[in-house]
Amino acid sequence: MHKRSLFIGVGCNSAIAQSTLGMLSNYDSSLLLSRQNGTCRLGSKVINLTTCNATKFNDLEKVIIDSNLPLKTDLDEVNIVSFLGTKDPGALINLRGEQIDEVITTNFSLNAYLSSILISRYRGISMSFVFISSSGALAGDSGVTLYSATKHALNGLSRGIALEYGKYGVNAN
Repeated sequence: MHKRSLFIGVGCNSAIAQSTLGMLSNYDSSLLLSRQNGTCRLGSKVINLTTCNATKFNDLEKVIIDSNLPLKTDLDEVNIVSFLGTKDPGALINLRGEQIDEVITTNFSLNAYLSSILISRYRGISMSFVFISSSGALAGDSGVTLYSATKHALNGLSRGIALEYGKYGVNAN
Protein backbone atom coordinates (compact mmCIF):
# COMPACT_ATOMS: atom_id res chain seq x y z
CA MET A 1 0.00 0.00 0.00
CA HIS A 2 1.28 3.47 -0.91
CA LYS A 3 2.15 5.67 2.05
CA ARG A 4 0.63 9.14 1.74
CA SER A 5 3.43 11.52 2.55
CA LEU A 6 4.04 15.21 3.16
CA PHE A 7 7.42 16.91 2.95
CA ILE A 8 8.06 20.30 4.53
CA GLY A 9 11.34 22.08 3.89
CA VAL A 10 12.25 25.36 5.56
CA GLY A 11 15.10 27.64 4.54
CA CYS A 12 15.26 26.12 1.07
CA ASN A 13 17.13 28.90 -0.71
CA SER A 14 20.68 27.89 0.28
CA ALA A 15 22.93 25.91 -2.04
CA ILE A 16 23.13 23.01 0.43
CA ALA A 17 19.33 22.92 0.70
CA GLN A 18 18.90 22.90 -3.07
CA SER A 19 21.39 20.06 -3.60
CA THR A 20 20.04 18.00 -0.67
CA LEU A 21 16.40 18.33 -1.72
CA GLY A 22 17.21 17.25 -5.26
CA MET A 23 18.36 13.87 -3.94
CA LEU A 24 15.18 13.10 -1.98
CA SER A 25 12.28 10.92 -3.03
CA ASN A 26 9.01 12.23 -4.38
CA TYR A 27 6.24 13.10 -1.96
CA ASP A 28 2.48 13.30 -2.40
CA SER A 29 2.39 16.83 -0.97
CA SER A 30 5.09 19.33 -0.20
CA LEU A 31 5.68 22.79 1.17
CA LEU A 32 9.06 24.41 0.58
CA LEU A 33 9.63 27.72 2.33
CA SER A 34 12.22 30.28 1.30
CA ARG A 35 12.91 33.98 1.69
CA GLN A 36 13.02 34.35 -2.09
CA ASN A 37 10.74 33.33 -4.93
CA GLY A 38 11.91 30.55 -7.18
CA THR A 39 11.77 26.82 -7.68
CA CYS A 40 13.53 23.84 -6.20
CA ARG A 41 13.87 20.24 -7.28
CA LEU A 42 12.38 17.80 -4.78
CA GLY A 43 13.30 14.39 -6.10
CA SER A 44 12.24 14.39 -9.74
CA LYS A 45 9.64 17.16 -9.32
CA VAL A 46 10.23 20.89 -9.63
CA ILE A 47 8.38 22.66 -6.82
CA ASN A 48 7.61 26.36 -6.48
CA LEU A 49 9.08 27.87 -3.35
CA THR A 50 6.61 29.53 -1.00
CA THR A 51 7.93 32.90 0.07
CA CYS A 52 8.09 33.33 3.83
CA ASN A 53 10.10 35.55 6.09
CA ALA A 54 10.91 32.65 8.36
CA THR A 55 12.73 34.97 10.74
CA LYS A 56 9.35 36.06 12.10
CA PHE A 57 7.25 33.68 14.18
CA ASN A 58 3.89 35.01 12.93
CA ASP A 59 4.93 34.77 9.27
CA LEU A 60 6.02 31.17 9.70
CA GLU A 61 2.79 30.14 11.41
CA LYS A 62 0.61 32.04 8.93
CA VAL A 63 2.22 30.38 5.92
CA ILE A 64 1.80 26.92 7.44
CA ILE A 65 -1.86 27.58 8.31
CA ASP A 66 -2.65 29.22 4.94
CA SER A 67 -0.85 26.64 2.81
CA ASN A 68 -3.69 24.11 2.76
CA LEU A 69 -1.50 21.28 4.00
CA PRO A 70 -3.20 17.89 4.08
CA LEU A 71 -5.11 16.95 7.21
CA LYS A 72 -3.64 14.42 9.60
CA THR A 73 -6.30 11.91 8.58
CA ASP A 74 -5.10 12.11 4.95
CA LEU A 75 -1.47 11.25 5.70
CA ASP A 76 0.68 8.34 6.80
CA GLU A 77 3.90 10.29 7.30
CA VAL A 78 5.31 13.79 7.54
CA ASN A 79 8.98 14.59 6.94
CA ILE A 80 10.45 17.95 7.86
CA VAL A 81 13.92 19.22 7.01
CA SER A 82 14.94 22.56 8.42
CA PHE A 83 17.84 24.40 6.83
CA LEU A 84 17.10 27.45 8.99
CA GLY A 85 20.27 29.07 10.13
CA THR A 86 22.33 32.19 9.89
CA LYS A 87 25.94 32.55 8.95
CA ASP A 88 28.48 32.85 11.70
CA PRO A 89 28.06 36.40 13.01
CA GLY A 90 31.62 36.67 14.31
CA ALA A 91 33.13 37.23 17.72
CA LEU A 92 30.66 37.60 20.58
CA ILE A 93 32.36 40.74 21.85
CA ASN A 94 31.49 42.53 18.58
CA LEU A 95 27.78 41.67 18.63
CA ARG A 96 24.97 43.84 19.95
CA GLY A 97 21.52 42.89 21.26
CA GLU A 98 19.71 42.87 17.93
CA GLN A 99 22.40 40.76 16.27
CA ILE A 100 22.40 38.31 19.18
CA ASP A 101 18.60 38.00 19.02
CA GLU A 102 18.72 37.36 15.27
CA VAL A 103 21.22 34.50 15.62
CA ILE A 104 19.31 32.87 18.49
CA THR A 105 15.97 33.28 16.71
CA THR A 106 17.15 31.99 13.34
CA ASN A 107 19.36 29.13 14.52
CA PHE A 108 17.22 27.89 17.40
CA SER A 109 13.92 29.56 18.34
CA LEU A 110 12.25 29.29 14.93
CA ASN A 111 13.09 25.59 14.77
CA ALA A 112 11.51 25.10 18.19
CA TYR A 113 8.41 27.01 17.11
CA LEU A 114 8.14 25.11 13.80
CA SER A 115 8.36 21.84 15.75
CA SER A 116 5.64 22.96 18.13
CA ILE A 117 3.27 23.88 15.31
CA LEU A 118 3.81 20.68 13.34
CA ILE A 119 3.78 18.26 16.29
CA SER A 120 0.51 19.82 17.46
CA ARG A 121 -0.98 19.45 13.99
CA TYR A 122 0.28 15.96 13.08
CA ARG A 123 0.98 14.13 16.35
CA GLY A 124 -0.08 10.52 16.12
CA ILE A 125 1.27 9.82 12.64
CA SER A 126 4.85 9.06 11.70
CA MET A 127 6.91 12.28 11.73
CA SER A 128 10.61 12.83 11.12
CA PHE A 129 12.42 16.07 11.80
CA VAL A 130 15.90 16.70 10.45
CA PHE A 131 17.59 19.85 11.68
CA ILE A 132 20.66 20.84 9.70
CA SER A 133 23.24 21.81 12.28
CA SER A 134 26.99 22.27 12.17
CA SER A 135 30.20 20.81 13.48
CA GLY A 136 30.23 24.00 15.57
CA ALA A 137 27.58 22.33 17.72
CA LEU A 138 29.99 19.64 18.81
CA ALA A 139 32.80 21.84 20.03
CA GLY A 140 33.03 25.56 20.38
CA ASP A 141 35.76 27.45 18.63
CA SER A 142 37.35 30.81 19.07
CA GLY A 143 35.34 33.59 17.44
CA VAL A 144 32.10 31.62 17.00
CA THR A 145 30.77 31.42 20.55
CA LEU A 146 27.15 32.39 19.88
CA TYR A 147 26.91 30.40 16.65
CA SER A 148 28.22 27.26 18.39
CA ALA A 149 25.88 27.77 21.35
CA THR A 150 22.77 28.02 19.16
CA LYS A 151 23.74 24.98 17.09
CA HIS A 152 24.36 23.05 20.32
CA ALA A 153 20.90 24.11 21.51
CA LEU A 154 19.44 22.85 18.21
CA ASN A 155 20.97 19.43 18.85
CA GLY A 156 19.41 19.47 22.34
CA LEU A 157 16.04 20.36 20.81
CA SER A 158 16.32 17.42 18.45
CA ARG A 159 17.15 14.97 21.24
CA GLY A 160 14.38 16.37 23.43
CA ILE A 161 11.77 16.03 20.70
CA ALA A 162 12.80 12.42 20.06
CA LEU A 163 12.58 11.55 23.75
CA GLU A 164 9.39 13.46 24.54
CA TYR A 165 7.37 12.67 21.41
CA GLY A 166 8.86 9.36 20.27
CA LYS A 167 5.91 7.56 21.83
CA TYR A 168 3.69 9.44 19.32
CA GLY A 169 5.73 8.35 16.31
CA VAL A 170 7.95 11.46 16.16
CA ASN A 171 11.64 11.10 15.36
CA ALA A 172 14.20 13.91 15.30
CA ASN A 173 17.84 14.14 14.23
